[in-house]
Amino acid sequence: MKPLRYYQTFRFKVVASITLVHLILMLTLVIVVVQGQERTMDRVLHKNAESLARMVAIASRNAVLTENLGTLQEIVRYALHKSGVRRVRITNAQRVVLERRGPARVRARWLTVHHTIRVGRYPVGLVTLSLSRSSVLRQMAAARDTGLFLTLVALILGGGAGWLLSRHLTGDLEGLMRDVGQLGGNDGEEERRV
Repeated sequence: MKPLRYYQTFRFKVVASITLVHLILMLTLVIVVVQGQERTMDRVLHKNAESLARMVAIASRNAVLTENLGTLQEIVRYALHKSGVRRVRITNAQRVVLERRGPARVRARWLTVHHTIRVGRYPVGLVTLSLSRSSVLRQMAAARDTGLFLTLVALILGGGAGWLLSRHLTGDLEGLMRDVGQLGGNDGEEERRV
């Protein structure tokens, strides 16, 4: 009988299947957790951005009505000192820019929110805030890296556990095969005697 290559053995198949199951489960878990965490952090960032835009709209209502540019500059400077705010723009009802700070163009990975400045039911202006998502992206990268590291650890532990399990199972099978071989060998000797 031709000896089996290692990848054809029962031991290899047990180790490979356990490792593959671990890999699939861990990668699925990492993807689900990281995506869920990113959605949650984006919602929190959006909520905070809307709250800040609402505060800026309330603070700038009178300055927009009177076109007090000095007060609007102070309000915009205050907003820019908040974490992650990269661009602030305040316009009047005719969409004329009264005050603007930050880059002229909004970057693709920024979150932009708008809040209407109202007096009663009537819109008198608009506040536009753009915030960087870089902190969210950094935290997601760190979570992804941690997840991949834990996946590697799980692969090593799963592979080791699979190897130990296969060694135990194949040890029992090898013992059984030895016993069967001995029985077969004894039957051959008895036939020769007869």
